[in-house]
Amino acid sequence: MLRLKPVEVASKKAFDIVERALDKAWPWIVTELGGEGVPRPRFRVVNSINIAGRDVTGYADDKERMITLSASHVDNLLEMGYPEPFVEYVIVSAWFHELKHYKDLMKMSPEEREEFKRRYVEDPQYRDEFEKRALDYGHTWARTLR
Repeated sequence: MLRLKPVEVASKKAFDIVERALDKAWPWIVTELGGEGVPRPRFRVVNSINIAGRDVTGYADDKERMITLSASHVDNLLEMGYPEPFVEYVIVSAWFHELKHYKDLMKMSPEEREEFKRRYVEDPQYRDEFEKRALDYGHTWARTLR
């Protein structure tokens, strides 16, 4: 199991890799969103993300219409010895993973979103299935764009 160490400030290199990954994914993200009538989110990169005491790679925010990724995860992968091109495609996958969550959330009515959020927290099997679909989606796009 990967153990992430606390990071005070992610490196400039990590932010650059996340930005390059978004540049690579961007034309396909626009195409995906346009074909489904989903409003385009804003994209941002932060140093790290902690949700409910867990360090996470990213999240999709339906209220703010934003997708956020953590640069500290890039530093962790680089410190583990993974080469930059590999890490870049991991982040391409992460952008699409969160895009899948965003699209799913935006297609739901407000009532469905609230029910989804409740079930996501309460039902580990439901959460795992939702995450697996997004993970598969992200991996497919990373393979497509390499």
